Amino acid sequence: MRFFHFKSFHLILIVGLFIMLPTLHAANQEFKTITLESGESLQLNGIGKANYMLADFYLAALYVSEPSNQIDSILQSPNAKRMQLRILAKKFSSRQFGQYWKETLSINNPKDLLQPEVDNVLKFIELFPESVALGDVINIDDTGSSTRVSINGVTIGDVKSPQFYKLVLNAWLGPRPPNDDFKINILNGHGAKLDEKLLQDFTTIQPSKDRIALYLSIIKQREEIIAKKLADEAAKALALAEQEKAKQQALELEQQKERELAEKAKQDKIAAEKERKEIEALALQQKQQAEEQKKIQGQKLAEQQKLENSVDVIREKYLNEVKILIKKQQEYPTKQMYKDNKYRRLMEKGQIASKGKFRITIDNMGKVTDAAIIKSTDIAILDRSTLQNLSNISGLPPIPENLPDEGMVFDIELDFLSPQFSL
Repeated sequence: MRFFHFKSFHLILIVGLFIMLPTLHAANQEFKTITLESGESLQLNGIGKANYMLADFYLAALYVSEPSNQIDSILQSPNAKRMQLRILAKKFSSRQFGQYWKETLSINNPKDLLQPEVDNVLKFIELFPESVALGDVINIDDTGSSTRVSINGVTIGDVKSPQFYKLVLNAWLGPRPPNDDFKINILNGHGAKLDEKLLQDFTTIQPSKDRIALYLSIIKQREEIIAKKLADEAAKALALAEQEKAKQQALELEQQKERELAEKAKQDKIAAEKERKEIEALALQQKQQAEEQKKIQGQKLAEQQKLENSVDVIREKYLNEVKILIKKQQEYPTKQMYKDNKYRRLMEKGQIASKGKFRITIDNMGKVTDAAIIKSTDIAILDRSTLQNLSNISGLPPIPENLPDEGMVFDIELDFLSPQFSL
């Protein structure tokens, strides 16, 4: 009796499979060719399963105009393409999904290709505002001028860069695809046999009504934000127009006042003629005096400039400025001195006064290239610290262009006074 039931069960199963095969075949055929909104027809190049953290992540399908198993042929093709992901994971947060794309884009693209598109990588990740969940269908399309992302039939946005799609496609076709057999399956190419089991699994993954509604609401919110922004801009433009109108009215009123003043001035002209002549005479006298004074001042200024432009004066003036800056940047090595028993006892008794003379070499840009001791301060710690400070001097002005010097060497005397430490 058991044997009879076993055979009956298998017979029913086999008959059922034969009945379902045409339906499954038709469904699979439907997914092998798709038509984009632009009207372009694409063919299925291959299907692969992507894993992440040792778990199934998504099923991936690559659609191209001419199927191929050659990576360069697919990457360099100027025709439309579609990368379609059907999510297998129960849930993946937007942060996790963004991190996944950061990692996979980074490890599958050379720096010279990735570096110019860093900002677009961030824009691409921002196109996924919500977590992805089981059943979600994500299309990543190459439009020729941009990379367009849609989720569950809702267009989310574009990354406007003709080169960016190649980076995203490298996430599947690059040196480190999601898993070992992924790239092999994606590159089935023209005439190759597709994995019908993967294709069947692919066709069964569909987004729920709630997930479709979620992304429709996201787009609606974005449209409302854009509409509000446009309304705010229109209100701002109207306010500016009102302000401009008020300004124009004020200008016309001002012009009317100016005309009235001009008429009054015309009537006063005859009465003011005598006064005008007197003012002109006085003005002429003042002008002559001013010109004479200007001439005298010009002579004095010329003599002063002649004196200041002499090479020796310029060099001396420059060195004085440099020495002042150097002295301002000197620091007493208090910590090093205090660590030395001898000098610590001296500083506890009172301040230590010392003086040294140093020779400094600078280049034309004012950078210190060498520092040496001419006369020691008789304190080795202070000598070493001062040489280090001098070598690290910054902010010195460049040597004036009207000096013939190629670099400059000069001596400077520095006075030092230690702090006093109380017992």
